[in-house]
Amino acid sequence: MKKLVLVSLILTAVCVYSCKKSSGPNNTPNNTSNTNYKSLIAGKWYFTLDTIKHSINGGPFTIIGTSVYNRTEFEQFNPDGTGSGFYNGSYNFTYSITGNTVTLYYPAQIENLPGGSITLPADTQKATIRSISDNQLSILYYGTDVINATTETTYEAQYFSR
Repeated sequence: MKKLVLVSLILTAVCVYSCKKSSGPNNTPNNTSNTNYKSLIAGKWYFTLDTIKHSINGGPFTIIGTSVYNRTEFEQFNPDGTGSGFYNGSYNFTYSITGNTVTLYYPAQIENLPGGSITLPADTQKATIRSISDNQLSILYYGTDVINATTETTYEAQYFSR
């Protein structure tokens, strides 16, 4: 009986918490009709936190990496759809935004690392803007790859501040 009461209390708390009001239209990722993501994302964003969850063949997700940053790694989104960044080396990209989906196009480029340089192939990544305000940004990347008959699913949540 005690377990049933405890479960009921937890479910009630979750329901109450999930029904609370948001802090405004710029912080509501599903409110795409009232949010101009392209104007809000323009500018320099510093990585603050990055968490990666990974699943193999539909199994449970496990956290395979969490990083906290010191305001040296960033992404710069220019109003004209170009951008640049620094994360273990400098890189360039272009981007487009439709609703709350941002698509990043990375050309093939050389990344200079402390131990030498490597050539990165061209890449396209789509992400969902989960929340955005004047000085906070949260983006979720999702991808599924099949490698040697193994299905790997990855979620990566990136958090930025100005």
